[in-house]
Amino acid sequence: MKGQAVVLCGRCIQPPDVPENPNPQDEVRCPQCGMTDTVSRVLSQARHHATHLAARDLDHRRTKRGETVRSFTPTRAPIKALRWISGLRQD
Repeated sequence: MKGQAVVLCGRCIQPPDVPENPNPQDEVRCPQCGMTDTVSRVLSQARHHATHLAARDLDHRRTKRGETVRSFTPTRAPIKALRWISGLRQD
């Protein structure tokens, strides 16, 4: 299964409108709900979300193998609701 990582609005799960050749301070907007943020904040939150998902997946795989997990990652999204999340687009 091949896919491409994308950033999605955490509220609508829709890809935002991003300017061509964006700079860190440029504005990103969700076309559905209108949420806006800077490119740098959007990427930071999406990275945080992807890291959380990877850690949670690793915890699950270790548990299935019978290993002890020292600090279990919560099964839900991070405690604070993220405005921007990572996703996967199938090609």
